[in-house]
Amino acid sequence: MAKGTSKKTGKAAIGRAERARDALEHRKRGLSYRQIAREMRISSALAHVYVKEALAELASLKLEDAEAVRDLELERLDATLARCWQVLSEDGDPDVVLRAADRVVRVSKRRSELLGLDAPVKGEQTVDVRGTVGPDLSALSVDDLRELARILGGGGE
Repeated sequence: MAKGTSKKTGKAAIGRAERARDALEHRKRGLSYRQIAREMRISSALAHVYVKEALAELASLKLEDAEAVRDLELERLDATLARCWQVLSEDGDPDVVLRAADRVVRVSKRRSELLGLDAPVKGEQTVDVRGTVGPDLSALSVDDLRELARILGGGGE
């Protein structure tokens, strides 16, 4: 391998990534893996691998961009919310005010969803079972407990 290149940016890796994208384009057009293989002069198994690699690459890009998309969506929702509040404070028509109020609620709900504010909160739960399992045996003496164990166990003297 030439100095200064890596496995991910070398000529072979770039060629493979291009072939994977081509295979994905064929798949998006509705071609079967066998048809992709015939078109690209490769095996059906390799066509499947290429499509799978291209999809994995897209998924990783989407994960990296997810936060940016969320931030953009929040900016848009904030702008919509600001305009709705403006309509609520300026317009006197009851129908317009009700529609704007409805939009405020919907936009606020969507914002909460994006930020995860409505997600269920996991918390520690404790259950106190004292007194709910049976009679309180703490007042019994050691001899009483032995007698009870003998009776319940069916064994003994």
